[in-house]
Parts: sequence; structure tokens; C-alpha cells
Amino acid sequence: MSVEQPQYQVVREGPGWQLRQYAPGLVVETQVSGGRSVSGREAFGRLAGYIFGGNQRRQSFAMTAPVTQASEGDDRWTVRFFLPSGVDLRNAPPPADPRVRVHPLSQRLVAVRRFAGEGAEQRFAHEAGLLWAALQQAGLKPVGAPTWARYDPPWVPTPLQTHEVHWSVE
Repeated sequence: MSVEQPQYQVVREGPGWQLRQYAPGLVVETQVSGGRSVSGREAFGRLAGYIFGGNQRRQSFAMTAPVTQASEGDDRWTVRFFLPSGVDLRNAPPPADPRVRVHPLSQRLVAVRRFAGEGAEQRFAHEAGLLWAALQQAGLKPVGAPTWARYDPPWVPTPLQTHEVHWSVE
């Protein structure tokens, strides 16, 4: 089964990382509070509700990947689903849940480090540290906090799961 992903071009590569130029797109997002995993599950439910018809038009969308989760500090998180290509602000239905919003993303430059297997918070922090160090060595300046990108549904065996650290670059 193929799942749509945001379009990008690789503009530079280094050992264990890529610098990607992402095309503009549209996301549905929500903000939650609490620990990373508990808040991620809560946010996933809200966003899944939107794409599976929990919007003002009861319109459903195909699932895309990745699901991203970014820290906003103080145990607050922004979780996003990317909407399929062809959906834009003109034709995206308004959310039924006031905690969910549809948000455009402009073209952006993102450093990415991919890893497989265990996606626990400690592993993410370790991989984010490796990406930060690689970017410093490459003379690139990471901006803001890293984002955790998850590509697989929970029934995929842990050793086969794909994750990425995404870090915006100046």
C-alpha cells in the first residue's frame, strides 16, 4: 500500500542526513499538552477524526505520511497530518472540532536524519543530537526545535518502523 508523502528535492547530503527543499503544502494540525506519547495519541485521534469525515463537510481523505510532532515548550506539542496533494485552502473543509485547524505550509528547507526501529523519546533525542552536530560541522544553522516524523502505523513491527528527525535550517 502506497501512502502519499510531501514532495521535496534533496539539495545536499552528508553522512546520515539530507537537506531537503519541501514544496508548499497543507496540513491539519492541533496543539496538545502533556507527555510526548500521551499527547501524541490524543492529537492523533483529533486529526484522524478530521481526515475520516469529522469535518463540516463530512469529507474523508486518504492517510498520508509522515505524522509530525514538534515541541512548543512546557510539554506542549503541535501534531500535524499532511493533506493529500490537490487539497488546498479553497477546497479543504473546515474542521468540526475547534481544536483542529487547517494550515498552509510554505516552501521550506529542512535537514533530515532517518532512523529505523525504536522510536522512543530517548532515541529521538539521540538522533536529533547527531543531526545537530552534523549540521554544525556542515556549517548549517538549525532553527527552532526538531520535529519527530513518524511514517508507519502502529501495527508495523518495531524493527521495521521508519522515523525521521526534521530540523528547519536557516
